[in-house]
Amino acid sequence: MKKNFLSKGIDILTRRQSNILSAAFVIMGTVVLSQILGLFKKRLLITLFGASVTTGVYDVAYKFPDLLFQLVIASALSSAFIPVFSDMLAKNKEKEAHRMASNFLTLGIIAFFLFSLLLSIFAPFFLQLFNPGGGFTPADMMLMTNLLRIIIFGQLLIVIGTFFTAVLQSYNHFFIPGFALSLYNLGIIVGLVTLSPFIGIYSCAVGTIIGALFFILFQLPMVRKVGFRFKFSVSLKNSGVLTIAHLLWTRTISNAVFQMGTFLMISLVDF
Repeated sequence: MKKNFLSKGIDILTRRQSNILSAAFVIMGTVVLSQILGLFKKRLLITLFGASVTTGVYDVAYKFPDLLFQLVIASALSSAFIPVFSDMLAKNKEKEAHRMASNFLTLGIIAFFLFSLLLSIFAPFFLQLFNPGGGFTPADMMLMTNLLRIIIFGQLLIVIGTFFTAVLQSYNHFFIPGFALSLYNLGIIVGLVTLSPFIGIYSCAVGTIIGALFFILFQLPMVRKVGFRFKFSVSLKNSGVLTIAHLLWTRTISNAVFQMGTFLMISLVDF
């Protein structure tokens, strides 16, 4: 009886959302859960380290890796990859779609890694842009640099998790990726609770890596269930990748303008 109940419950959670209403309801529910965990994470940070460290040093250290992720990966997945991948699935070209997806993920990881390497090396210079009035001390700037270099590794894992989300959403699976994103905040909370007595504010940066691993691992069984198997592939001549590149450049430019505008406002107003 219990096994049947558990089996039915799992089946409901892993079932495809066949209409817009059910998909919207699932997305709304998982977004609310993620926001609640995010709020709890923020309150825990402030409780442990104070508002000045949380809204200052840590938030600034997080902004650059997140900006890089938004420009390099998020735009490509939302505006180009999902439409192209879904169209290939609709045309019964699943194997071709999976080859394209492996190629795209490989190129995305390489691109993000190279940009991340540059950001890590020149982190002190970029972070100084957030300190026009000299509000942060040299010790604050050093701490920011160290946090950024840890967080950016977590963002590299987030690239993989977000790609899994795009694949599952293309197959009309919304609960698993939505709930997995909530686990990202949970991972940061776990890092704070377990590691803060030993490594202080660095526990939050390490928590981003834990959360990113939760994000990936929770989606992995469903990704395998839909048949996707990652195969390392680098080809700039893949037709699907070329289509994505064609769709992407205008979206990337508009997103870059928006992100940089937000970036400059925060830099000039807050500091």
